[in-house]
Amino acid sequence: MSCPTCDHTLGRLTGAEDMAFFNCERCGTVVVEAHDDKGGLVPGFPRHYVPKLVERCREFAGLTFSDLGAILGHLHRLGILESIYLPENRP
Repeated sequence: MSCPTCDHTLGRLTGAEDMAFFNCERCGTVVVEAHDDKGGLVPGFPRHYVPKLVERCREFAGLTFSDLGAILGHLHRLGILESIYLPENRP
C-alpha cells in the first residue's frame, strides 16, 4: 500500500484481523484500516493521520523568498519535498 501523503510504501506496524495499522518511514503518516466480519473495509476507513511537521514543511515550501529556487533545491536535496508531497504535486 502506498502512503497517501508522499506515495512511499507503507509498512505494517501491527494489527488484528479487524484492525490494521501502517506507517510511512519517509514522512511518518499513519494509516488505520478496519475490517468487518467478511474482510471488507468498514465505511470511513482507511483513515490516515499526517504528522504536524508535514503541514509545517508544506507551509514553509509555499512561502515566497527572494531566491526560491535555492530554497526548493535545499528542500529537495534534504528529501523534504518527497516527504511532504505526492509525486504529482511536488514543486
